[in-house]
Amino acid sequence: MEPQVLFNAAVALISLLGGAMMKSIYDAIQELRHSDGEIHERINILPSTYMRRDDYMAFGSRIEATLVRIESKLDNKADK
Repeated sequence: MEPQVLFNAAVALISLLGGAMMKSIYDAIQELRHSDGEIHERINILPSTYMRRDDYMAFGSRIEATLVRIESKLDNKADK
């Protein structure tokens, strides 16, 4: 075989491997772009209005009062 044929074959093989690697990198970038878009959509779903601190404190107080009532009922039930 002539050296030129071997050189051409080596260049073709290197080009083939390089192209396969570039295609793999391109596919990975496309997948990252797609998942980034999905994450961006999830973030945009967050509520635009939030509960005020006073309302939250009142809500917590109501829950605490309800739990105290349940606890006292359980204590009365356990005494019987």
